[in-house]
Amino acid sequence: MFRVMPPLVFFGSISERRERILRDISAFTKVEVVPPGTYGDSLARKIASASAVINIHREDGAYAEVPRLLSAYRAGKVLISEPLAEPFIAGKHYIPYDDPEGSDPREVFGNLSRLAKEYRFSDLLRTVF
Repeated sequence: MFRVMPPLVFFGSISERRERILRDISAFTKVEVVPPGTYGDSLARKIASASAVINIHREDGAYAEVPRLLSAYRAGKVLISEPLAEPFIAGKHYIPYDDPEGSDPREVFGNLSRLAKEYRFSDLLRTVF
């Protein structure tokens, strides 16, 4: 069971791997898969109506699909994901999709917000210029 209430939303291209994992997650909770080619306001509305964004890697590995992560963050939604690369920590900055009960969504989002403040683009510009 998921502590984050459905519906959850996934957007992005659908690979065989993603399709299989999304099907497995859908056995436990409602997942809306946004049609490919949905962008802008249409995508923003889909994200806004969900309780969380799911991130499934196209290929095996620990890396971060930053646009998906930022879209979730900007909409005030928690991210449920496979392992992400540093500096993101499972259970602290995102909810691991294979252990959704082990993390408090509000705490996770708060931790991600604090991390985001450490990586402000405006701070980088002040440092560089």
